[in-house]
Amino acid sequence: MLMTNTDWILTKHQVIKKICRLFGNLSEDFTLNIDRYKEVLPAEVIAVTPKIYKGEQYQLLPYVMMDYPRYYKAADAFALRHFFWWGNFFSTTLYIAGVHKKNYEEFIALYYDQFCNGEWFICINQDPWQHDFSPENYSSVASLTKEEWISLIHHHPFIKLAKKIPLYKWDKAYDFFTENFVFLLETIKAKAADN
Repeated sequence: MLMTNTDWILTKHQVIKKICRLFGNLSEDFTLNIDRYKEVLPAEVIAVTPKIYKGEQYQLLPYVMMDYPRYYKAADAFALRHFFWWGNFFSTTLYIAGVHKKNYEEFIALYYDQFCNGEWFICINQDPWQHDFSPENYSSVASLTKEEWISLIHHHPFIKLAKKIPLYKWDKAYDFFTENFVFLLETIKAKAADN
């Protein structure tokens, strides 16, 4: 009987501990590097420290996530979410809503080619808290015409752009999160340079 076997649950605990350590290291690195973007990010977004969450029940499976930079208040949001979902993937997500969406949507709409060529997905679901990459939740940017992309950016109630890698690429996870953190913040920095 599976319930008499302790090995698998102990292995699960070790994996979650490693993921938390990975996100802890990333949070330290991201906090040190955020200074490069403090002139271009809204002050409230970088005023809050990274937060690492773990849970057991995202679609009945364990997960670990870290939000940084992060800001959630009423209808306004600006966050980079770094996510591990047991049995599925690592992902990184830019989520902006409310005043931040209004501030960045025109500019993000111009970045179709960069997101298209970078294997990004855009949320099409009305619920921003769905993280799986099912067709009900996400469309690949590459599958959209530029006109469809622009329409989604302008007419969807929020912008949520995400990218994932499979868990078997564990040895590439740190680089995946770091490279996409820099890509997203450099994109925001480019907007500030255009103003």
